[in-house]
Amino acid sequence: MMNIFKKTIFSVLLSLLVIGNVNADKIRIGTEGAYPPWNSKKRSR
Repeated sequence: MMNIFKKTIFSVLLSLLVIGNVNADKIRIGTEGAYPPWNSKKRSR
C-alpha cells in the first residue's frame, strides 16, 4: 500500500516539474565562480 502511495506522489511531482519546464520561455543555468582561477587574488597572465 505504501509503495503505491510513493509512486503516486513521485509521479505527481515529476509531472509538475515537466509542466513547469515546458511553459518556460528560457532555461537559465547558473554557476558560481567563487573558486580559482575566477576568484583568485593573484593576477594571471
